[in-house]
Amino acid sequence: DVSQTRDVVRMASTHMTRALRLSGFRSVGESPTTAFVALTTQNTADTNGSDRIVTRFYGAGTGANGNGTVVNCQGQGVNGTTLVTTHYSVRTVGSVVGLFCSLDAGANWTLLFPGIESMQVLQGTDLNADNSVDTYGPPPATLTATADAVRSLDVSFVVTVGSSNSLRTGTQVFSHFGPNY
Repeated sequence: DVSQTRDVVRMASTHMTRALRLSGFRSVGESPTTAFVALTTQNTADTNGSDRIVTRFYGAGTGANGNGTVVNCQGQGVNGTTLVTTHYSVRTVGSVVGLFCSLDAGANWTLLFPGIESMQVLQGTDLNADNSVDTYGPPPATLTATADAVRSLDVSFVVTVGSSNSLRTGTQVFSHFGPNY
């Protein structure tokens, strides 16, 4: 159970790190130069009060699936003229709780990692346009265009995987970033 939990945390962290780094990507000479908001976060009422992360990027290459070097959250290649918007959130679909992604603004969700019960985001925001973090706090309640001022994200997961054999019973409340979050 411990190994499985560590694997889920490692894979989810690796996936989210890649997704966040890909935010704002454009393929030089292929992607449109129109400005777009690369990353937004939202304090939502998704499963267990989880936050939502939305990334935007262009693919690379030509043809329906591009050259395969840039893929969406479902593993499909994306060409250089396609802007991909991906929503990440902890959801409950059927009886499965986990980290899901959506490529259509939340109409349909794809399970990425089962067992992730909560995801919270702490964002560092630049308040005076000097390109450094001035304050840390939870994301706003709505997706806003002020995301250009976000300079850092700290993502926290609560994961339970494996058998239900536990030393604790009942409900446990986790405060990812302290009581003032």
